[in-house]
Amino acid sequence: MSINIKVQAALRQAENYPLPDLQIKALGHFGAFQSNAVIAEERWTSLHAQIILIYLVLNGAATRDELIELVWADEAVDKTSVRLRTTLKLLRQTLRPRWKINAEYICFQNGRYRIAPGVSVASDVQQFRQALAQARQTSGLASYTLCLQALSSYGGDFLAGCFNEWVLEQREQLHNDYLWAHERCASVCLAEARYPEAEHHARQSIRSDPLREQAWQILIQSLNHMGRMPEAIEAQQQLAEHLHTLLGIAPTWA
Repeated sequence: MSINIKVQAALRQAENYPLPDLQIKALGHFGAFQSNAVIAEERWTSLHAQIILIYLVLNGAATRDELIELVWADEAVDKTSVRLRTTLKLLRQTLRPRWKINAEYICFQNGRYRIAPGVSVASDVQQFRQALAQARQTSGLASYTLCLQALSSYGGDFLAGCFNEWVLEQREQLHNDYLWAHERCASVCLAEARYPEAEHHARQSIRSDPLREQAWQILIQSLNHMGRMPEAIEAQQQLAEHLHTLLGIAPTWA
């Protein structure tokens, strides 16, 4: 049997295999994987395709009009319909494994686009949100552990470098959740007298947003407990300066 015949036979057999699982990375720079094998970056020729894919992963399904509003809200309807078809074609081609030429990861059912039934999909955003949702329902060290789990999924800003309106909204929400997770960790560590860890998490929050007064308060208390009074005083002064310069207010404890 020739090599070509063997290859063709193998490809026909592969058509009966289920689609590989999808893993999507959106916190930080975008990445997509099929059963942990990366989809090459050069295959992603459309940023709009990435946005649509992530939207479907996070929201489950979307109508044609919802996807147009998502990506081309300010453009003429006669142009956006063509662009949506083109983008969906590119997305399907990008997701299609080379050994499964008829594979369709994106389907259209009951007037809505969605990930094809039977495909297992996971994303770092979902992992982050699920861990935080559980952390909010618990307290103490259990909440701390779940927050650490969430933080391990947070690789950076949501779709860093993309300035789509929906993306910006999601980015802000996720970033605020990231800060909350650090502050919850800091608060638990302070209560447990784990002052170096409390300091670490408080500083992480402050580094991202110098106006997080709760994080500053935890930092100051942690430094005091560790006998680092000059640093605690300096932190108080820094907070007061930030609040006065940026918001024109004084700290709540002043």
